[in-house]
Amino acid sequence: MPFRHTKEDSAKHVVVWVLGALSAMVGAWIMGHLDKTTGVSDAGYLLAFFTGFLLFLGAGWFWISVAIAVKE
Repeated sequence: MPFRHTKEDSAKHVVVWVLGALSAMVGAWIMGHLDKTTGVSDAGYLLAFFTGFLLFLGAGWFWISVAIAVKE
């Protein structure tokens, strides 16, 4: 018996897809504004770098999970 997608499933897919887009946007914003200038500590710079990187990874995870769910 094949799995039947419902409207609730479609809404969940859209929400996760939008979360992925927002995560990528915020990650790009953080990474785009990274600048090692006077007053920026090494720890603060690395924290911002890894935060942006993790947001990019999260975006990919969101989008891959939607792609897998839609395929099934």
